[in-house]
Amino acid sequence: MRTKQTVAVLRNTALALVVLVAACLQRAVAAEPRVPTATLKVGTNTIPQSVFVDDERGRDPFFPNSTRRQYKPAVPEVTAAVGPASLVLLGITGPPERRIALINNQTFLAGEENKVRVPGGSSLVKCEEIRERSVVVTIQGGTERFEIHLLERTLPIAPDVQGGE
Repeated sequence: MRTKQTVAVLRNTALALVVLVAACLQRAVAAEPRVPTATLKVGTNTIPQSVFVDDERGRDPFFPNSTRRQYKPAVPEVTAAVGPASLVLLGITGPPERRIALINNQTFLAGEENKVRVPGGSSLVKCEEIRERSVVVTIQGGTERFEIHLLERTLPIAPDVQGGE
């Protein structure tokens, strides 16, 4: 029983202490002189606005040592003189009414025009017609038509291991 009385006394003492501290704080706040709001200067600390020059030859403000924004003169694309010898028909696929030809790793439908890589640059090639084993092309918008035949690639025949002949 004595412990219950001790707990009750401690609780009452703590409650009295909290009430006393609250009263002291209220009195201290009431004693502070109030500053009128008209004398406060609001907005005197302005943040400076960043200014970036964003032109083609300017420096990157976030990566100043970067060379990606430096001026690079335009390099004209070299078009090589192309003949039928520089074009290789690698394959023909698809049904007869919609064949696809593979010339120098570039796909063509009949009537389609694409850039094709050739030694020394690239060239514009138009596939005029796709036949069973060849294609007819014109080069660089010319009028001369060239026929390119499909390469014959046959696999070597392995020797007969069972028959012994």
